[in-house]
Amino acid sequence: MKNNCFSYKDSSMAFLFAIFVYFALSFVFSQFLVSYSLANNVEVSSLFSQNWVIYINALLGEVGYLIVFLVFSKRKKVNVFACKREDRLRVNTTILTILIASVLFFASINFVLMFENIFSTFSTPPNGRIPLSNIGELLLSILCFALMPAVCEELLFRGIIFKSLNKKFGLVLSVILGSIIFVLIHFSIYQTIYQFLLGIALCLILYFTGNILYCIIAHFTNNLIVLLINYFAKNDTILQFNNWGVKEVILSILFLLIGIAVICFIFSIIRKQKQEYQKLEEDYEQHGQEYIGEEKNINDNNVQNKNGDSLANFAYIATMIFCLIIWITNSFGG
Repeated sequence: MKNNCFSYKDSSMAFLFAIFVYFALSFVFSQFLVSYSLANNVEVSSLFSQNWVIYINALLGEVGYLIVFLVFSKRKKVNVFACKREDRLRVNTTILTILIASVLFFASINFVLMFENIFSTFSTPPNGRIPLSNIGELLLSILCFALMPAVCEELLFRGIIFKSLNKKFGLVLSVILGSIIFVLIHFSIYQTIYQFLLGIALCLILYFTGNILYCIIAHFTNNLIVLLINYFAKNDTILQFNNWGVKEVILSILFLLIGIAVICFIFSIIRKQKQEYQKLEEDYEQHGQEYIGEEKNINDNNVQNKNGDSLANFAYIATMIFCLIIWITNSFGG
């Protein structure tokens, strides 16, 4: 029978292999582009502005994460979708999850853009674009830049990494570590602030709901908002202050604090609803049917030997350092 959580050692190896597979796929694709450019007498640099290359580049990491997730899930017999009956997907909790993602985006956008404005003084902003010229490109972009990242990143970073970190270190440290890892794998200083805030929200969504599907929904909502704003407004800077002075800084911080307060209130509603659902499912619990996917308490997932912990710690630290190096290189144009 499958359980619903990887061990600490398993999650560290999954993280390591996910980054390895991502860069392996990127290397293979770059070699393909070189061969393609030679065969068609086209500059390699010009290929990166073509839509099909943009879409494939966007999918490389997600495909890598998904491959690792599927392989580890099958080998370790883990079902991250297994959850208690009171944690099943529900309409009202889904709506609240969407609200969390929406409030976080709009409340933090100016706070984030303020830091991006500061970063631009010593770092070159990324010049990547997302194809959004027509409805067809919008739909493809939703698939490649919204849906796939939401599914693949949540399965790996919340389904595997955060859940195992939470069992090992507890809520506070696991949320911080999980969010830092989430920041590093985006390899850009310009995404640091918001990805950290989003990472915290997604970890807490999984913690309070017990169902990773809510994380996927929230992540997708966040990405979809960005794409729709860019598609309809053609420029997401419409949400940004024209000038940055003391008043704008104070307002940015104030909006963020109000947003955090609203999000905390929403989480309190989710927690209360969960407690109510749990009471309704007491009969199932008494008969041992409290899981949609029954969870076994496997000792290897709860009790790690010292050698296993040491290997896991090394894998996590080494992978994070590697990601940090890429993050620095991409951020500062090295």
